[in-house]
Amino acid sequence: MVTLQPKDIRHLLVLLADLESGTTRQWWFLEIAAAQFPADSNAGRSSPSRLVSLLTRMLPMLGIRNSLPVLTILGIPGLSVYRPPRHLPDTLQTSLHAIDAARLPCLAILALLTGMNSLLATQQLAVWLIALFTAITLGWRTHWQLKAALTPDQQANQPVREDLPDLEMTLGLTGLLASHGYSLSEAQSLATALRTHPDTALTEPLANCLQLRPVPPVATAARGWLAAVLGMVCCIVIGLPFLISQGKLQLPAALLINLLLCYATTAGNQMKLVQRLIVTLLVAAGCYGFAWLLRSYS
Repeated sequence: MVTLQPKDIRHLLVLLADLESGTTRQWWFLEIAAAQFPADSNAGRSSPSRLVSLLTRMLPMLGIRNSLPVLTILGIPGLSVYRPPRHLPDTLQTSLHAIDAARLPCLAILALLTGMNSLLATQQLAVWLIALFTAITLGWRTHWQLKAALTPDQQANQPVREDLPDLEMTLGLTGLLASHGYSLSEAQSLATALRTHPDTALTEPLANCLQLRPVPPVATAARGWLAAVLGMVCCIVIGLPFLISQGKLQLPAALLINLLLCYATTAGNQMKLVQRLIVTLLVAAGCYGFAWLLRSYS
């Protein structure tokens, strides 16, 4: 890990404040720099390191969000304001949700067809139709659910509107907190905690109150296409035993694939894994048994 001198970290914090000029994040970075890395009397005669000089030229071109991995490795404090809001799922969550939403309906329909002793051609046609229908419904639903969760500024892909009092009258984080209803003592203690421990003291209510979080770029159409492709691939993978072979082991093989996908989407949560495994087995057994009873007594 690269270790920067305090003067270099202060230089980058001031640069971030300049890039965020006109927003509350300007005060955020300036006050962190002043509290944690006060200006040295000799700093004016010393130039920043080569790495920081390079970053000074690259940051305005790349943008702060694209430079976050490098800034995080360098240990720049205060970057938690760029963490996406919790109500918006990230790409991994969207992918896991798409796989989890596609696997059970596909298995249920294949179990019904197997229990009814349908023709192999019918089962193979059903696999492709299920994959196509799943892609359409998952892509459409993911796109519009994400779009409904966005604010009007995010939907228009515009910078966030910061309806704040005049920044010259707020006198930094303390004034901003006081202008939002905090008492002077509360505002001073909160501002001190935010300056000294920005990444741990910043809570979601405070970030919303100070409007510190920038608008995250959320490509709803791209997320919709991702969910559609993953849903289609998931259905084809589960239906693969029906597409490449015939016999009595088709449904058990599809069930095994489904259980493996179930294990992959639980992200190490054992309680959730046990629940999903039980539900998957019950769905497969229930659909197959129901279809077998219909065929036997019809």
